[in-house]
Amino acid sequence: MWISGWSIDEFGHLQGTDLDGLTEGVNVVLGPNESGKTTMVHFLRWVLFGFPHGRTLAVQKYRRGSAIIGGRVRVVHDCRTISVQRHFGDDRPGLSGTDGSALAHMAWSDVVGTAGRELFETVFAITTDELNSFAELNTD
Repeated sequence: MWISGWSIDEFGHLQGTDLDGLTEGVNVVLGPNESGKTTMVHFLRWVLFGFPHGRTLAVQKYRRGSAIIGGRVRVVHDCRTISVQRHFGDDRPGLSGTDGSALAHMAWSDVVGTAGRELFETVFAITTDELNSFAELNTD
């Protein structure tokens, strides 16, 4: 499985944001401070693996008023593009094909396999927090 793009309905200051064209392998997102890179990583993490429960500070950071935060992440699995849709409050993601038809026969675990939130956070989504912690290791 690999991420090919996303559509953000609402998530913090990212609204109506679409991106396509990511390729298999390493994709690097660059941008100035406060441009939404970390917000985008949180969006991907929460759509793929679930939103925090309740009114945590993390949710409040990205939710304006009573807005329903969330959107879709497009992944390629077995040469097929699948849209994974989730919004705050959804227990499970909705899966659909590129034509919008629901993939009721497919479970999210069929797509992601044994990879989970922890693997995503430690291997696939390196943020400035992680990079800074590497720098701290070299100070001794």
